[in-house]
Amino acid sequence: MFYLDPICGDDGLSGCSQCNAVKTFSRAHDLVVSGRDDVILIRSPNASGDVVITDPIVITKNAVHIRAAGRKYVLAPSSAGCPSVCVTSTDVEIAGLEVTTNACGTDNALNLHGFRTRLNGLFIYCATGNGVEIHCCEACIIKDTKILRSKGYGFKSHNATDWIVQDSYIIGGCTDGIIMIACSVPVADNNSIRGTVIHNNAGYQINIGTCVSEFYIDPTSHVGTGGSGRLLDNGISTMDEDVANRTDTIRKIHANRQVITGNQLIIYDDDDVTALFTFDLKDASDVATEDNPKKKVPV
Repeated sequence: MFYLDPICGDDGLSGCSQCNAVKTFSRAHDLVVSGRDDVILIRSPNASGDVVITDPIVITKNAVHIRAAGRKYVLAPSSAGCPSVCVTSTDVEIAGLEVTTNACGTDNALNLHGFRTRLNGLFIYCATGNGVEIHCCEACIIKDTKILRSKGYGFKSHNATDWIVQDSYIIGGCTDGIIMIACSVPVADNNSIRGTVIHNNAGYQINIGTCVSEFYIDPTSHVGTGGSGRLLDNGISTMDEDVANRTDTIRKIHANRQVITGNQLIIYDDDDVTALFTFDLKDASDVATEDNPKKKVPV
């Protein structure tokens, strides 16, 4: 374990104890050994207020664990032009930090490029770019994390597979809450949200691109309806088990305006304009009809 104290540390020390803590993350990163599961503990027991780290965090070594004790520890770069955190190695853990970006740029709070990255207990606030962006990763886990008021996407996934967002919040962003992009199948499959709330983002709450397959929304998650809409699904075999959404859909089917026209039954959304469901109407011989139909077939 190596100790990092941004207030009272000294980069000329060993970092091996609190009283020998280093001052900058780059020095702490120099001390850890790649692949050894070394821990960098950010701790400043003598600080009376927030402990602010003003240099970006760049992690290039495998199996490194960055840990702090909550929102008192704030990563807020003093200059714009790069993400606050960039991970290019595998099996990295980052836990217990507040992360923001410099207000003058359009930077992501976290860029992840490594396999099996774990974010735990982060508070990602007011990123001028995307809150979290992952590229060509596998098996990343975001847990107990709040991503709030991002100027870009809350969470952007590009050609990434097997990631989980669990017990987290993505709220109040200026575009989509989650967007998934893939250039081909199966480079973006088996991703999921579990126990997660996505709400009040200005774009779609979730935007699933073409070639993204088998995205799963579990029954304990809630995807709101603000902005451009709840879900834009251009993916393959999306599984949506959001219980609140199912209940609301049942209400709309029973209570909203229904019109028979052009041999079809149309059920409208709450705005009385948007077609929610459309069915072709047919007689017993499968001939289209709107007079005494015997079958309705989803369009």
